Amino acid sequence: MAAATMSWDDGKHMRVKRVQVTYEDVIKSIEAEYDDDQNPKRHGTPGKKSDGVSLSPDEYITDVTGYYKTTGNEDAIAALAFKTNKTQYGPYGNKTQNQFSIHAPKDNQIAGFQGISSNVLNSIDVHFAPLPSSSPSDSSTLSSASQANKVDAQGGKGGTSWDDGAHDHVRKVYVGQGESSVSYVKFEYEKNGKKETREYGKKTLLGAEVFEVDPDDYITSVEVQSDRIFGQDTDVITCLIFKTAKGKTSPPFGLEGAQKYELKDKNGGKLVGFHGRAGEVLHALGAYFAPSSSTSSGGRTSSSTQPAGSAAGAKKLEAKGGNAGNPWDDGPHDGVKKVYVGQGESGVSYVKFVYEKDSKEVPGNDHGKKTLLAPEERRRTLPATMAKKKPRKKPAPTRNSPSSSPLKVSVPPIEDPVPEFNPATVLDLPSPSLGNTDCEVTLSPSLPTELDVHLDLFVLDPNEYITAVEINYDNIFGTDSEIITMLRFTTNKRTSPPFGLEGAKSVLLKEDGHKVVGFHGKAGADILHQVGVHVKPISK
Repeated sequence: MAAATMSWDDGKHMRVKRVQVTYEDVIKSIEAEYDDDQNPKRHGTPGKKSDGVSLSPDEYITDVTGYYKTTGNEDAIAALAFKTNKTQYGPYGNKTQNQFSIHAPKDNQIAGFQGISSNVLNSIDVHFAPLPSSSPSDSSTLSSASQANKVDAQGGKGGTSWDDGAHDHVRKVYVGQGESSVSYVKFEYEKNGKKETREYGKKTLLGAEVFEVDPDDYITSVEVQSDRIFGQDTDVITCLIFKTAKGKTSPPFGLEGAQKYELKDKNGGKLVGFHGRAGEVLHALGAYFAPSSSTSSGGRTSSSTQPAGSAAGAKKLEAKGGNAGNPWDDGPHDGVKKVYVGQGESGVSYVKFVYEKDSKEVPGNDHGKKTLLAPEERRRTLPATMAKKKPRKKPAPTRNSPSSSPLKVSVPPIEDPVPEFNPATVLDLPSPSLGNTDCEVTLSPSLPTELDVHLDLFVLDPNEYITAVEINYDNIFGTDSEIITMLRFTTNKRTSPPFGLEGAKSVLLKEDGHKVVGFHGKAGADILHQVGVHVKPISK
């Protein structure tokens, strides 16, 4: 029995802003967002595949082309294509031999949709309206778009095109990784004081990482890496790296590709929007850049073009160590609250910093190799010495220790959280007898003991700040470049223990009268190669 059909009508609007369709063998649903209606309604039922287009602020639809077929006792739209004053999008779905087209009259645009749907899209029609004008309510939008410079997308030719247009700011970027490429991106924009989000590609079980841009900062460039991978006819995006005006650099999101490009404005503008191509993975990425000196309607310089707060007076001291690895930069903040250091067999394998900004904790990104145990669990793990027999002089037996031969005890798998270790309980002996018993503890191999990597936490007091960082580095066997072997932090109150082992070279990062407010450097997949700092004057 065929599903009940329903007529729907979005009405006439100022301009079509976005169109999203879902489909399988035919179009299952359509959803349109308009400039004067930010609450789109879906018509039909969701399909397994999704595609669509987001128009730039100075772009409008002039034509719609459709393809249809008969399924059972009803007609259904099989594919849709949209033509604008700038380009062609689609077709989305599966083309057939039956085609129709709708053209806007001269000096008109397609400004709304209507149709009939059931569990599929049965028919579609449109509303026409005069071309959008630069009215006072949207003149700022059109002005920013006209000033924006569109930098070509880099990568492959697969997938379908999308275009977010120019906005006021880019606040967050989410990047999801697949097995061999970037599979998903999501952008959070700010426009006229409101948040707008767009997402493309397909989320995977690996989830997505986020790069957040500070309110007084903006993205200045994006490194795009692409490659031809198995199963794809053209190049796909394999890695993305973002850089900001304040010197903050994201970790590499993805894997290194054969081709590398840089999306950057020749006039040093700020990135205000993205465009590209995507299917189930990201095929290409381009960007919009606007002048960084743009002013608000009130004539005041915007906060993004005149960084203030934590960035004011900050100075970047050169990183020290080896030249390998990928660059990273947490940028300057108000202060440093916590430092996590992971030690591997040869050197420092991992660092993470928690900063303070506007009286709030701001966790930095992970740099280097994460371990199975979170840094906070360091104090709850058994010391490495407990997994090995510590040689010592064998005492004489006592009445509580009937034999002078070593007693070997097997400890069951460690549970989380690790209970307080009581040797007397494990040995089932009174506590006083432990000092006279030669005991060897054998840990069960059913769970990892994580003895090859140690994670340490250095916490600063509320009124404490770092004044200097001692860095030791060396060229270790098995590494092509020098690596960081030890870090030690000096504050206005104390000096931390050394995190790591002494290296052949030692350097002190310090600026008199300044405090450390951020870190940058280089890191490989499992080792730290360089560390540098951001400093700012100590307030009296």
